[in-house]
Amino acid sequence: MAKATHQLSYGLYALGVKSSTKENMCIINTAVQVASKPPALSVAVSKDNYTNELIASAQQFNVTILKQDIDLNTIARFGFATGRTQNKFEGFADYAYDTAGNPYLTKDGLAMMSIRLSGSVDMGSHTIFYGEIVEQEVYGTGEPLTYAYYRAVKNGTTPKNA
Repeated sequence: MAKATHQLSYGLYALGVKSSTKENMCIINTAVQVASKPPALSVAVSKDNYTNELIASAQQFNVTILKQDIDLNTIARFGFATGRTQNKFEGFADYAYDTAGNPYLTKDGLAMMSIRLSGSVDMGSHTIFYGEIVEQEVYGTGEPLTYAYYRAVKNGTTPKNA
């Protein structure tokens, strides 16, 4: 049976965070601008993701808007592995840091936004984190990656905990 939720239109993003003890990144499909003055963003992160714990601890994160022509190995690295047991950045060079120290993707990204956490909402399987955009940069060219494009054209799959 087809899922109606697969008909929703949204993008795929890389969410990076640096806590006092560790940096990590995961792939998410929910990032929404929720206010313009001050500019604010919300993201939904699975409670199964290690990144969820790090955001709660660090009180900050950033979001990379991914390119449509992203290397699928990058999605696999940050979307299908866990930062609890491995360093996702080991052997990977295509990232940089925002001014708060959060990692973001460079080669496979179009833009990044750094967020200072204002609050969170428990939604059962996920946590919605929201906060003010304190830094942003547009640095890439191309089209943003949508979830529909990822599934239909790139034949992408979804992790079991998404």
